[in-house]
Amino acid sequence: MARQVRRSSNAVKPRRLSERPGDLPGPLFVHGGLAPTGLSALLFRPDGVSTHLDLTLEQLQDLLQQGEPLWVRIKGLGSPGLLAQVMSMLRVPDDLQPVLVETPQRTRVDAVGDVLQVVTHRLSMGASGRVISEQVGVVLMPNLVLTVEEVPRRMAFPEFTEWLVKLPDSPDRALLDDIFFFLLDEVLPLLEDLAEELDQLEEASLRRPTPRLL
Repeated sequence: MARQVRRSSNAVKPRRLSERPGDLPGPLFVHGGLAPTGLSALLFRPDGVSTHLDLTLEQLQDLLQQGEPLWVRIKGLGSPGLLAQVMSMLRVPDDLQPVLVETPQRTRVDAVGDVLQVVTHRLSMGASGRVISEQVGVVLMPNLVLTVEEVPRRMAFPEFTEWLVKLPDSPDRALLDDIFFFLLDEVLPLLEDLAEELDQLEEASLRRPTPRLL
């Protein structure tokens, strides 16, 4: 019997902020607020982790059909049609999708069925000393991780990706399942509590943006 996660106590609907927390990142400013959408992925084969950049929908479908654990990375929110196709292909629940692609959202944690979703913001200090923010969403599903980054980069999460690729063996499916259900059973209640704390921390960083606080 498939394990089910309790639904988040809050209704799953977008909770947009009245304004962005901090300044617009340079790549978004150049593209008028929405950067072009790109796809990449990490495939966790038994013999190791492989990186796949600049994917088409057909290539992504081929990776999914292999049945191995997959980390799909969406970078840039400027192609609504492509975003909808990818999320449909990955079977992301319909009521979670707007939260991932409508910006800026409040920091939040939602659970629907066996899907856990977290939306938060990366904060950094610009050259002018002002805070710059970018939205990042993470979706955990059985056998799949999806990350949605507002700002496109050649490589998503470069340090973590480098570490994964250098592992001598790929994490096996049982270990990934254990990590997933640990997150659901043990970490989800904590994340729900922390979501409000993160909101307050973001507000504090905007009022007094110090490197230590960021």
